[in-house]
Amino acid sequence: MILDLVLNYIKNKSKNLFKISQKQFSKDYSKYKTNLGFNNKFVFHSFRHTFTNKLKQENVLPNIIDELTGHSQESAMSMERYSNKYNVGILKDAIEKLAF
Repeated sequence: MILDLVLNYIKNKSKNLFKISQKQFSKDYSKYKTNLGFNNKFVFHSFRHTFTNKLKQENVLPNIIDELTGHSQESAMSMERYSNKYNVGILKDAIEKLAF
């Protein structure tokens, strides 16, 4: 399951989640979305926006959303510096709140 791969990646901090370069992935994604009929407005980053917005609507804490999307909160510098990352189970619970 993809969720298990992603959570394992987060836990182990592997270099790449999938065995494909970012450049090749971008090219493949562009071809795929064109074949599906999407225009240039829908970029890969749109997934991050949708993911973030859906988590927010499920009342997931902003710092959990930031951790899942790879962002850090500037305003919570001491929290980020002095605390551990969320455990994988908490991140999984947040993701499982989503329904597409």
